[in-house]
Parts: sequence; C-alpha cells; structure tokens
Amino acid sequence: MSLVDLSLAACVLLVTAWLGRGTAPQAQLALWVSALLVSAGMFLPMDVLRAAMPPAALLSMESAAHARSLTLTGVAHFVAFAWLAMALWALRPDLRGWRAVAALVLLAVASELVQGLTVDRQMRMDDVATNLLGAAAGLLLAVAASALRRARPVGGRDAGAAGQGRAGRA
Repeated sequence: MSLVDLSLAACVLLVTAWLGRGTAPQAQLALWVSALLVSAGMFLPMDVLRAAMPPAALLSMESAAHARSLTLTGVAHFVAFAWLAMALWALRPDLRGWRAVAALVLLAVASELVQGLTVDRQMRMDDVATNLLGAAAGLLLAVAASALRRARPVGGRDAGAAGQGRAGRA
C-alpha cells in the first residue's frame, strides 16, 4: 500500500468513527456500515467494484441508467449521498438542520477532492453536484418522513374517529 492509500484508509476510518459517535450501538453499526459502503464505492478502483458484482446485475443497472440518459456512476453518487443523508437524519439527531447540511456538503466535496489523490479515480465537479443533489434529496425525504411520522396519531387513528366509533356502538 502506498502512503496515499494509507492516508485515505485513515481518513475513511476517522470519518466513519465520527459519524457513529454518540449513538446507540445499533445506530452506530448502521452508520459505520453505511459510511464504509459509501467509501468503498467512492474510492475503490472500478475494476474491484465491477468484480464484486454479479455481471448480470451490473449489466442490468447499466442498461437502466443509460435508458434514462444517466451514467451508472452518477446514479451511484446520487443514491450513496441520498442514503447517507437519510441515515444521518434518522440516526444522528444532533446533526439535524444546518449541521446536517454542513456535514453533507463537507462530505460531498471532500469525497471528490480525495478521489483526486487516488490513482484510479479523478475529481469531477459534476460528481460534487450529483453528491449534493443526492444529499438534498435524502434530506428532503428524511424530513418528510419525520413530519409524516409526527403527524400520524398514536395507534394509527385519530382521537375523533376513535371516539365516534365507540359512540356509534353504544
């Protein structure tokens, strides 16, 4: 391993540890696995990633992406950051609001800067934009899910309907 590879591994481990900091063990594990999978997708050489996937699945995903005028790497960047945003929102309440946005912007930009240090990857500004769009979509989904969960009454029914049902049976 080169010094760059060791430095990259150290950065990934530090970010992974930071993401899981102060959370319950299950949340910590979920954040660690998420961070490691996203990091593997961002930094491992493409031939290693391709070898890890069944050829039929890879061909199917590439065909689906190209049918929509997208690239598989673009879809992967978007999905990875959407997932990371949803996981942070759900599992790190201390990183909600502007802190979530700041953390995701930092991770989106830093992941591309670090790719510029690797031999097999390159830094691309359009990937930064895709990372940020994925993070924004993930945050919007997480906020909407939180709002729906808070708006749903306890037990899945509202109190008025429950009361009317009892009164109607009396």
